[in-house]
Amino acid sequence: MELSGKLRGPIQRFGVWGGLSHLLREGLSRYIKVQLVYRDTVWVKRMSTPMESRLIASADNVEQPDALDEYCPDWRDRLSQGNCLICVVSDGEIAGFGWGREQNELGFTYVDSRLPLERAVFYVYDCYTLSHWRGKGVYQAILKGLAEEAWTDEIYVATRWNNTGSIKGIRKAGFMLDRVFIYFRILGKPVRFHY
Repeated sequence: MELSGKLRGPIQRFGVWGGLSHLLREGLSRYIKVQLVYRDTVWVKRMSTPMESRLIASADNVEQPDALDEYCPDWRDRLSQGNCLICVVSDGEIAGFGWGREQNELGFTYVDSRLPLERAVFYVYDCYTLSHWRGKGVYQAILKGLAEEAWTDEIYVATRWNNTGSIKGIRKAGFMLDRVFIYFRILGKPVRFHY
């Protein structure tokens, strides 16, 4: 039996149950927005990866600025503001990159929520793997590299509940689910909560 276009991709990528679960999350995400927040475990820094990650301390340290310009045009500004940039390099080219910074709250515009924290955490954000490197462990190498550079004890990373590729990468890197933020509307009124 031939699958239709919308079914074929997710089922081939995640299997029957995983593909159907992915499609259900995609459909529901139009009405319910869910942000998953993961916290590091001891396994994050112990994980081994064949990929090399490099800490970029200044714009002068970047060997391929064009790749960053294309996928993250404000990277120079972020570096000058003290954000941490890790690039994963393979075969002499950037395969992916990710950002980290210290902050005193978890805040997400996607679910219109903020949660003040008692102490600062290292928050990983805006990670990106170039398309031809996906599925090859680049995201895990980015997360491990950022965890090694973190200047706080706790490291957090978040993703939307329908980003199954990101969820798999975060779990493989050794992070565990810590919080869930939910947002939806009832009769035009916003409803938001976290647990």
